[in-house]
Amino acid sequence: MKRRRLQAGFTLLELMIVLLVIGLMTGIGIALLGDSAGQRQRAKLGSLASEFRLARETALRTGQVIGWYLADDSYRYLRLRATPQGPRWSDLNDDGLRDGAWPTDFALAGPRSAAPQMVWLPNGESEGARLQFRSEARTYVVSVSRLGTVSVDDQ
Repeated sequence: MKRRRLQAGFTLLELMIVLLVIGLMTGIGIALLGDSAGQRQRAKLGSLASEFRLARETALRTGQVIGWYLADDSYRYLRLRATPQGPRWSDLNDDGLRDGAWPTDFALAGPRSAAPQMVWLPNGESEGARLQFRSEARTYVVSVSRLGTVSVDDQ
């Protein structure tokens, strides 16, 4: 009677299955974790959308014209004041709407002007706007309707 020799180790098939499982788990992990820069930008725009809703409510509550201005690395909330020289934008200084920092790798597309990019009237209406924000990898659009509805979309 012949004796069978016991083999130590793994077969090629077993090694291939293990590599397949590791590859699948890595792919799922990357998909679940996602793009951290994209998540940070999306969160920033979600916060901005909430602030825009608050700006509309502030315009209604105070009866003032409220503006939002984005510079390269910061943004400001402004109010339109009547002065002897004519209407002028000045800092809002409202506890609910504070000026903030803006990520320099996430810019507003289009030409810049000295006027605010968003304006809310005392009756709560706005001029309506589509603000495009671009990073290296993505473009987002923040849409504000004339009646104050705010949405954030990937483009």
